[in-house]
Amino acid sequence: MTRRLALVLALLAGPARAGAADDLLDLYEAVESAPAAAPAPAPVHDPRARAVLEALAIVTVRIDGVRSARGSVRVLAFDDADAWRTLDPAGAVGFGSAAAREGAVDVTLRADGTGPYALFAFHDENDDEKLDRAGGRPREGYAFSGAIEPFLAPPFARAAEVGVEGGVRLHYLPDPRRR
Repeated sequence: MTRRLALVLALLAGPARAGAADDLLDLYEAVESAPAAAPAPAPVHDPRARAVLEALAIVTVRIDGVRSARGSVRVLAFDDADAWRTLDPAGAVGFGSAAAREGAVDVTLRADGTGPYALFAFHDENDDEKLDRAGGRPREGYAFSGAIEPFLAPPFARAAEVGVEGGVRLHYLPDPRRR
């Protein structure tokens, strides 16, 4: 039995008000059957429901500052400092994407690691599944969790701040050709 399944079963079996186990089981089944690009759920305030989401490693990320509805917004979750340092997608423990829309986009993902997570998000405007660069400079918007300086990745210890919910703001470098 996996650790997550054991945690879920323990939460469901624990003392609770009448019907709470059925409510949590319904929540679990709804999360498992949700499509990958489903809209993010409302913030979770019920401690037992939040514990189930933590045990299942379901993470909801609000990405603000999306400049257009072109392409997709993609999020990678990391629970390891070495993978974070290189931003290697193979080292990510979770991945999610959603259709872009101007303003804010919510992405829900399932992470296979242990939180808290460090997040890297980017606006894949041409849907080629990579952050496009020109002369080493990103041409698409991107963001890091825990960033103080918007264009620089913070150390893993600062970035790994996301549990069940988190948020980042995309930043776009100015295009030097437009000056």
